[in-house]
Order: sequence, then C-alpha cells, then structure tokens
Amino acid sequence: MKSVIKKLNVALDKVELFYALGQYQQDPNEVKSQKTRSALSSGLKTLNEETRRKVMQFANPKIGYSESELDTLLRMCRDSNFPIGYSLVIRLLAVPKQDRVSVQKRVIQQRMKRRDLDNYISSKYGARRQGGRKPKKYKSTDEALAGLRSMCLAWINTAESLTSIDAVQRRIIPRALLKDYQLLTEQMNKFYKRVNRAQKRLRPKKT
Repeated sequence: MKSVIKKLNVALDKVELFYALGQYQQDPNEVKSQKTRSALSSGLKTLNEETRRKVMQFANPKIGYSESELDTLLRMCRDSNFPIGYSLVIRLLAVPKQDRVSVQKRVIQQRMKRRDLDNYISSKYGARRQGGRKPKKYKSTDEALAGLRSMCLAWINTAESLTSIDAVQRRIIPRALLKDYQLLTEQMNKFYKRVNRAQKRLRPKKT
C-alpha cells in the first residue's frame, strides 16, 4: 500500500511542478520567494522548447487549467489512487474545456494509458488535422523566422524520439524512406542553426 501511495504522490507532484513551471514562464514576478524563483528557473533550463510551450499552455487558465481546475483533477486522482502521468494531462488539453472534467473522470475510472486516451479523443472529436493548427499568416520577418524555428524543432524532436528507441536499427523507419530521412534530419539541424543566427541578427543590440 505504501508503494502505491508513493507512486501516486510522485506522479501528482510532477504534474504540480510542471504547472508551476508554466505559471513561472507566464509571469516570474508572481513568484515572491527568491528561492522558489531560482528553483523554477533552474527547472526550466532542463526542458526543451517544445516542453516549455506545453507547460505554459497547461498553466494558461483560458485554454489549459486554472488552479481550481488543477485542484479538482488532483483530488479526483487521489480519491481513485490514479497516478496520472504528465503526458496524459497534456493530452487532455486537446479536449474542449466544457467536456474536460467528464473526460478526465473517464480517464481516471478506466485507468487509461496515453494510447487509450488518444483513441478516445480521435473517436469523439476526430483525428488531429494534418499539420495541426490552421496556417498562421505571418506579418513580419521575425514571425516567419519563429514559425520556421518551430517547424525545425518539431522535426528535430521527432528525430530524437526515433533515435531514443533505436528506430533505424530496429527498422521502424521503412528502408525506402531511410536515406531521405537521414538527409532531411541532417539538413534540418543545419537549417535550425541558421534560423537561430538570423533571429539573433534581427534583435536590437544592447547599448
């Protein structure tokens, strides 16, 4: 029983930590304690840009969770001894807010895994559109570079995930695509660095 409670506490503590990191990103001055600010600042440095974006979305009351909504989620998990993972919480952001409490209740009651929730969301709300969000209308060079940077990061993060599971050796990537995949990954990494340099050149120099 103690191990079950420990696992539950560890999982929910991680969810609360990611929420705090998202809040800190939105407004560091809201954190009064210098010690806490330092700890959160250090924590953010361990996250990649995609994860930073997700935790900030998570802590945004309009599209993510308010503090009271987070309290409700954590209480539901504690009542059912369900150690909800951070990836499940982030996936719940795809559910319209008006439906989210009922869906998260289902997740907890059925003790869903990430794949289960993906399938449920796809069946109820439809699969994700190809390419994700609606295309953004860029109005400046800075916005265009930011868009290109996000596109590069999406590819790089996918490539890192495939590398972590040894996708090439395990032949998860079809052989017909392998050469192009490796070439594109190499070029995308180079292009990402060039985009970063272009962004830095646009920034006003400190006087």
